Amino acid sequence: PLIARMEMSMVTRRYKMQHENLYQGKRWGAECQAGSSIIVIDSSGNLSACESRPALVNTKEINYDIKNFLNSNEVHSELDYIRNSGCSCTHSCFLTESMLKSPKVVFLTWPLLFLKGIVKSSNRF
Repeated sequence: PLIARMEMSMVTRRYKMQHENLYQGKRWGAECQAGSSIIVIDSSGNLSACESRPALVNTKEINYDIKNFLNSNEVHSELDYIRNSGCSCTHSCFLTESMLKSPKVVFLTWPLLFLKGIVKSSNRF
């Protein structure tokens, strides 16, 4: 039950963030991890930092050396743009990855949501 409640608090927070981003233009409470710990490679081999951004390169063009390309100036420029653009993405994979890497979310937001859930469930009886 404890793990299930923690998982539900994460899912609830992710959907709330998506709603706030989409309808209220509110920025994420976590730094976007697009291009840092998660990337997109489409079925044609095009690599991008984020599904909302244009492809940076096709993997054939870099001889499939993705690790080396991720350290290139082109990727670093893309990451700078993403960090400074005020992204309001609602892509759940990127939201989840960003929340998992955010100390604020992991150590403050989730525990508070979890405790609120315990209080609500104890008031039902």
